[in-house]
Amino acid sequence: IEVLEVCVTARVRFSAVPFGESEKGPRLFAELCDDVRGLAAEMGCRVTGPFFDVENRGPHEKHVIGEAVRNAFSAGEAAASVMDAELIGVDSVDVLDVDWRGNNDPERREPDFRSVECEARVKVTYAFEAL
Repeated sequence: IEVLEVCVTARVRFSAVPFGESEKGPRLFAELCDDVRGLAAEMGCRVTGPFFDVENRGPHEKHVIGEAVRNAFSAGEAAASVMDAELIGVDSVDVLDVDWRGNNDPERREPDFRSVECEARVKVTYAFEAL
């Protein structure tokens, strides 16, 4: 009889909100990680992570895209000033990139789930009118 080694992957997902609401949060999160590692060791398993993400990326991405468009407005106004023109509207907005960054290095000694960030790059084309 040939014995095959079978690998099983399990993912534990939970909200990190309780760990961010108090000063004891980071310590409680560390204790949870220690408990998971202890359970894995008892079962002869390997643990990777933690890996941080948000539950629903859509609303966060929408918000940062809006912020990127708002931040581009001052550059449009500056261009209008240089061209001796008036910025009269937005012609188009192209989303160039939406990037999620976080503290997902599994070797990090003190992971911080509050470090998950979303950044957007946009190209805004404005309509100008000569003064």
